[in-house]
Amino acid sequence: MQESLVKYLAGLCDSDGCLSFSFAPAWKSEDRYCFLRMTIVQTEFADKGGAFMRSLPELTGLGSFISYESKNENHSIRNEWRVGSVSDVEKLLPRLIKHMVIKARHWQWMLETYRNLRSKTLTPDDCAELKARSKESRLNTGPIKPRNYPSWAWTCGFLEGDGGFRNRYYKKTGRQEINVRVEIGKSDKCAIDLLYKSFGGLVYEKERTIVWRRSLGAKNASFAKHFLSKLLRFSHIKRHQMEKILAYHRQRLNESTP
Repeated sequence: MQESLVKYLAGLCDSDGCLSFSFAPAWKSEDRYCFLRMTIVQTEFADKGGAFMRSLPELTGLGSFISYESKNENHSIRNEWRVGSVSDVEKLLPRLIKHMVIKARHWQWMLETYRNLRSKTLTPDDCAELKARSKESRLNTGPIKPRNYPSWAWTCGFLEGDGGFRNRYYKKTGRQEINVRVEIGKSDKCAIDLLYKSFGGLVYEKERTIVWRRSLGAKNASFAKHFLSKLLRFSHIKRHQMEKILAYHRQRLNESTP
């Protein structure tokens, strides 16, 4: 894997990735063996046709792809990249963790715990306790080492997971609203702090979440073109949204140039 892809996946895992313990029965016993499984899920609405999720086993040489229909009301198709074998987990997680911003400490604890338990059998009570400790560990957010600035690849992966690129024209007022926005749980505030420190914008809190928003409109055209051009080098999922905003700024430039 190229390092830029690893950084992108680290950002996508910080937003949409899930690392969990799973358990398989031991021979003729109620005891269980512990396994570790990482998944990233995208709907076909976000990842058109599941193109990127389908490509990950080949791009990384790891894991497998599965597709299934969700059980919610809209019955949307969900596409999943799943990594679960011992060798694949050991190849992938150490590389991802060193670039992650939100879940690095939690995933490092999960990996070290898994290594200690891999050859042992666990009772049902042990399994329940391990799940409870995993939930507690998820609250310990932050990178392994302090970060002053995010990489462009991580930023792209994170925004393509939890971020949204808004480009809306209000006909009544003639106003064009263009911005990038992220809303996440307050316990994951470290990522918002990093985005705000690096790119400015506006940060505000809701009852249970915290929001970062950065204008990409006409008054911020120079920043928008630089910011989106950098992200597009790594984009896989929301490329079309970014390109539409860039096209808007190019059209404005052409119209204002004699």
